[in-house]
Amino acid sequence: MASIQGFGSATNGRLAQELCSRPENGYDHEDGYDQDEASTPPPCSADEPLDVLSTCSGRIKQVVSARNHSLALTEDGEIWGWGSAARGLLGRVDQEHLQYDPDEEAEVFVNEPLEIHCLQQDATTAAEHVIALACASHHSLALSDEGRVWAWGSAQHGRLGIKDVEPLESVPEEEGLQHKIQPIPTIVAGLGGKRIVQVACTSFHSLALTA
Repeated sequence: MASIQGFGSATNGRLAQELCSRPENGYDHEDGYDQDEASTPPPCSADEPLDVLSTCSGRIKQVVSARNHSLALTEDGEIWGWGSAARGLLGRVDQEHLQYDPDEEAEVFVNEPLEIHCLQQDATTAAEHVIALACASHHSLALSDEGRVWAWGSAQHGRLGIKDVEPLESVPEEEGLQHKIQPIPTIVAGLGGKRIVQVACTSFHSLALTA
């Protein structure tokens, strides 16, 4: 059975492994190493491959990774995510049971893969089968076999393509500025009537290719 192997920084669940209890002093969260000693490897790191995901119910067909979180897709359409859960990256509304980085209060994360659910238009419809994923630093996308795009995570700068997203007071981007978040995978309604065959995203924008 296919598995996902990971290596490098394991801080904040990046490798779905708990290799240390907390980041060490001097660790720079932005670049992953100490700016004053660029040759020093980051703490909580793995210089040999580790088994990240091999226990899900279906065969893994795709894996995508961004700065702080990763997603995997099985042939059965299951989505699994691990790493940072901040700003809705892992499709979670309730974050009370997640771990917090003591050096970065807004950073919550998981050290084991979690399944991401709720890709359905409403309570009366079945969940759509996902065929492709994309993820970036602050948001993620899923493409269903119906040609529809689902988005979740930070809605700042319009990166989700979802116009009406209310800001959440609990996750400020910076002092005095509320951060707009959609933690539940939500259909990008503006693409209605178009069949999408591919999705891509980076830090501040997303793309969808029509048939």
